[in-house]
Amino acid sequence: MGIRILNYLNDWLILAHSWDLVCMHRDMVLNHLARLGLRVNWEKSKLSPAQRISFLGVELDSISMSARLSPERTQSVLRCVATLRCGSAVPLKQVQRLLGHMASSAAVTPLGLMHMRPLQHWLHTRVPRRAWRQGTLRVNITPSCRQTLSPWTDIVFLRAGVPLEQVSRRIVVTTDASKTGWGATCNGQAASGVWTGPRLHWHINCLELLAVLLALRRFRPMIQGKHVLVRSDNTATVAYINHQGGVRSFRMSQLARHLLLWSQHRLKSLRATHIPGEANRVADSLSRQVSLGGEWRLHPQSVQLIWDRFGQAQVDLFASPESTHCQLWYGLTEAPLSIDALAHSWPRDRLKYAFPPVSLIAQTLCKVRENREQILLVAPFWPNRTWFSDLVLLASAPPWRIPLRKDLLSQGKGTIWHPRPDLWNLHLWSLDATRRISETFHHKWDLRSCGIESVLSVLQEGLDSHLSAATLKVHVAAISANHDLVGGRSVGKHDLIIRLNPPRPHLIPSWDLAVVLQGLQQDPFEPLHSVELDALSLKTALLTALTSVKRVGDLQALSIISS
Repeated sequence: MGIRILNYLNDWLILAHSWDLVCMHRDMVLNHLARLGLRVNWEKSKLSPAQRISFLGVELDSISMSARLSPERTQSVLRCVATLRCGSAVPLKQVQRLLGHMASSAAVTPLGLMHMRPLQHWLHTRVPRRAWRQGTLRVNITPSCRQTLSPWTDIVFLRAGVPLEQVSRRIVVTTDASKTGWGATCNGQAASGVWTGPRLHWHINCLELLAVLLALRRFRPMIQGKHVLVRSDNTATVAYINHQGGVRSFRMSQLARHLLLWSQHRLKSLRATHIPGEANRVADSLSRQVSLGGEWRLHPQSVQLIWDRFGQAQVDLFASPESTHCQLWYGLTEAPLSIDALAHSWPRDRLKYAFPPVSLIAQTLCKVRENREQILLVAPFWPNRTWFSDLVLLASAPPWRIPLRKDLLSQGKGTIWHPRPDLWNLHLWSLDATRRISETFHHKWDLRSCGIESVLSVLQEGLDSHLSAATLKVHVAAISANHDLVGGRSVGKHDLIIRLNPPRPHLIPSWDLAVVLQGLQQDPFEPLHSVELDALSLKTALLTALTSVKRVGDLQALSIISS
């Protein structure tokens, strides 16, 4: 019937979205109890709907969506704390009774469990475990014990309350630690560090918990003011975060306290969950300062653009079960469930896709040339690399630049993004060892010794055929890769070749930022207390632009109106 009841034994609280609905549900529940023959204690019951109500010692407020200790429960805690006077000897059961009050209040007290841990640690150092059930045992209350109780004597702390909020989304931070260092990922970003000094001798559980604190500090700009979920393969770390400390390890409890106090005013909430070790490979590799074996994976949407333009490949030549884009794939090594792509033959009747590590591009091109293969190769446009000339000669068409996006390259199932994919300048090269772009020139001229006039003739034919500048650039690179030097320079750097498609001059003169900043420290921009308003405005606008604009072109939009 859709009636929401919060119950504990014979105490029931009916919840609904409106006054009328809660009245209707109240009547339905009362009628049902009457039919069952159950009697209601009318004196203790509150049958009028309210948005502020005390239930089981907790004051619930649906207006501010918060929960706090009721005034009666607050006074009960204060009276119990007052019985533990410094220098007195009290029965152990009295201390245990206070711990019970703290535990029942912790859910609606900010970091209540964490503030209860110091008293637990103090008690564990003075009372043997076997004596906990001996109610006649008496405990001497020391100044250090009273110090652990200081938060529980503050009525503001006891009545602060906690928000009643349903969390629909959390920022996930995955962490791991080893004896050498720590690693973490968040939203595709990676962070890591190494242990030094005494931390090299810490227990691994302490290092795992410390790794969480270091990771949250590193990712603070991304998680500030958010609900955060920490994923760790260490069960002790998960427990000490969710339970706000513990009693088994004092050092871990102190680390948890430091972590929770740091998070209290920076995060909306902090929770932890366990992740199997085999699923935490990325953070584990970062903690051991080891690079991932799978290198980088192209984003699936970018791969789909390649399929749409060049046809869908059926074989991925350099992949793993996690990174492959095709059902049939080859690996980087002879690992279990994989076949080394460079050590075995490739199927001839299927379109092949390859994104090898940069260190394997030369070997890949050698295999393509020797076996006369046809593949779709993703590789950087780096003309200075030794393998680039082979890449150009094997290309059957001009390369296609892969559109840039911030998550273009990833590792570890997309948990780590490459911070600067633009530096790779990735292109898709359609390689065909049976029909190459250089054949356009071979049938007319000797690529090694033909004159500049012949090269210019070929490029002019390309211009007349409306070839793009990018295509002509590939043609020049193909010729330069095999042509002898002309005047001590490659063909591509010859003046006549450059003049054929000259670079565009810079319309805006270049300037030195260091010189500008030095000038802003002198008259008429300094000292600030005597600066004219127009000079101060100009200085403020320029410094703001320098620290906020994302493109150099935005600075060119600045102008000064003399009036």
